[in-house]
Amino acid sequence: MPIDLQKALSKGSFSTRETSERDEFSAHVGWKTEYLQLEPGQYNAEVNFSIHSNIRLAWSVSNLKSAATATPPANHLAVFLPLANQPQIICQGRTMQKNEVAIICPNSKVVARFPRNLEMITLTLIRANLKPRIRRLVESPPRQFTDGVFVTRVPHDTLKELVHVCQVMIEYRMRPHSTGLVNSIKKMELNITELLSEAIVSADRTPPAKRALKNRFTIFHKARKYINSRLGAPLSLKAIAADAGVSPRTLDYAFRDCLGITPLAYIKTRRLAAARRLLLNASPQETRVHDIAEACGFKHMGHFARDYGLQFLELPSQTLTKKSV
Repeated sequence: MPIDLQKALSKGSFSTRETSERDEFSAHVGWKTEYLQLEPGQYNAEVNFSIHSNIRLAWSVSNLKSAATATPPANHLAVFLPLANQPQIICQGRTMQKNEVAIICPNSKVVARFPRNLEMITLTLIRANLKPRIRRLVESPPRQFTDGVFVTRVPHDTLKELVHVCQVMIEYRMRPHSTGLVNSIKKMELNITELLSEAIVSADRTPPAKRALKNRFTIFHKARKYINSRLGAPLSLKAIAADAGVSPRTLDYAFRDCLGITPLAYIKTRRLAAARRLLLNASPQETRVHDIAEACGFKHMGHFARDYGLQFLELPSQTLTKKSV
């Protein structure tokens, strides 16, 4: 049930009820993501975006608690800008407070947990076009960065203006192409880089992340890679921990810090998500639910149907017979 990328790009927006479709669209614009639905319900996400020569912007909101592991496009800096005032994203193990943003270095990996109904702007810029101060920061990240991600407080007025400029650029996506519009966008791009440069003035005064936390992100990414490559096979905590070179208890700490869930909960969530992706793209005439369940590591069909129904509020057979909208 793939999304209509051509339609989404022409509209500058899309909505989806599937985390897999968010991953598909992210890949199209250069991001490598893995979204996971962390609570039962019918997932829904809306995204408005604007793509220009030097900058990409996306406003998004999703209705359920979710998590994502994400890597920005090669040689791009990314920034997460939550729009609400209460504590929002838990990014790289830290809860982002009011007036904080997350700066994501090129080629880094970010792990984030999102509350329900979170509104956020994601800003992506080409490294070569960054102001010298920002470029120096991302090319030689100081101790404050955890796996290439840095959360810092921004002056309220600066953040407010930064969000406003981003929102205006997203609104401009549907305006007729003209020389005046192109010049306006270039000015706004420069304004955004200047505002970002101002926003990181306090970076060197932020306490560095603890070494234990940094190590846990390394453990998490290694274990996640092992799990995802063996979803259809039996998985034990002892084997996963051994592959990551840690004890099962340390493995548990790593997953709780990164996603707020245990390794076993992650395995079940990933298997359910993988099964849903396969069911949505399968032919009802040529596919059995049983075969997909087994391919995703479920050995007991009764347990699979129960867990699937609790998570997605429909039976696997109902997903299989869905038609593309």
